[in-house]
Amino acid sequence: MLGDLILLKIFSFLPLYSLNNLMTVCKKWQSLILESKSKRKNSINTMCVSSKISIDSSMFKQMIRSELISLMNEWSICIIFLNKNMNKETLITMNLNEKTKLDQSVSKRRRIMDRIKPTELLTNILAYKSKFFLVYSSGVIGTNASQKISIEMEQIQNISFTGILFPKTGEYYRLILKHAKTEYEEIFNLKTKQDFCNYLCLSVDENIKYILILVKKNCKVSLLQKLLNNLNKLKKASNFIVSGGFVDFVEDQESKENLISFAIIVSKNDHLYNGNNVKVAQIVLNKTKKSDFENHMFEKIKTIKDFLRNNNQNKTFAIQISCFAKGKDFYKEDNFEINVFKKYFPNIPIAGFFAYGEIGIAENKSSEDEISILSYSSVFTFISLKT
Repeated sequence: MLGDLILLKIFSFLPLYSLNNLMTVCKKWQSLILESKSKRKNSINTMCVSSKISIDSSMFKQMIRSELISLMNEWSICIIFLNKNMNKETLITMNLNEKTKLDQSVSKRRRIMDRIKPTELLTNILAYKSKFFLVYSSGVIGTNASQKISIEMEQIQNISFTGILFPKTGEYYRLILKHAKTEYEEIFNLKTKQDFCNYLCLSVDENIKYILILVKKNCKVSLLQKLLNNLNKLKKASNFIVSGGFVDFVEDQESKENLISFAIIVSKNDHLYNGNNVKVAQIVLNKTKKSDFENHMFEKIKTIKDFLRNNNQNKTFAIQISCFAKGKDFYKEDNFEINVFKKYFPNIPIAGFFAYGEIGIAENKSSEDEISILSYSSVFTFISLKT
């Protein structure tokens, strides 16, 4: 008979879907599985789906669901990055069952259609249990939960998306989603730490650790620069990391395109964890040629060695944002950057997108590093959460 520690070890490798089925075996397994689930409830999942446009709707839905089944815990907020072929104009064929169901619930005008948007299928699956951002960009980057798929592309023949799924409970941190639809929103006029705390409704024991900024590509650069200047002032009083980029557009639950969207990770202080439940590090590779990329990454990794030494890679995830000109056409090779990343960090899941202009922490030898608009760069942000 297997001991409890061996069973716990085995359960730690199984996805949530399998654990839920195994809970019915006996009371002992139920107790051990509940313990295993409690240890991973704050873990972050990433997902990665890529398929041919010629697939039908049932196949596409099955791909999404099989990816969700492989996740390690429940989730309630997700940020999904979609490539150009997942835009509003893309349609895939509905199978007979899907079309019959649709015919029963829509107008006669719609009944003549036999094709449906893949984003519509995706949002129908996600919306019933989570809040989400859909980020439409030139291309997507990511690995799936079981590390079987890696994509770093904007391939014409594929519809692809990657995502970051945040857990249902986050007792040591929380994720805040915010957006600005016009340039007259309050976010652009926040100047002090107290202003930001009030805007985000932070309590006295919460601190900003990471901000992901998603900017619609027709947004005025001067408006974004004003926001970054204010964030740089705030960064001096409250140290945090920022990354982001220009994208085609971002949609939320209400399917409204936003001018600028924000995903903000806030840490809740815990003295047992040295008051730091969320740890973030970033490396930026500027205008790096293929021949120099791996060497430059190796040198940059040295600058965050303390972060990597003190954090379990199995409980860390990464967000990558690269210039849209640094794909296959630039490197003459598929998945070049992500393959280098996986060489050094095989256990860290990653998701991200190709941007029309990147946002990251720019090194400044003469003064303090600043949040800046970059070009021709690759920004890797590592986030480790207490679990």
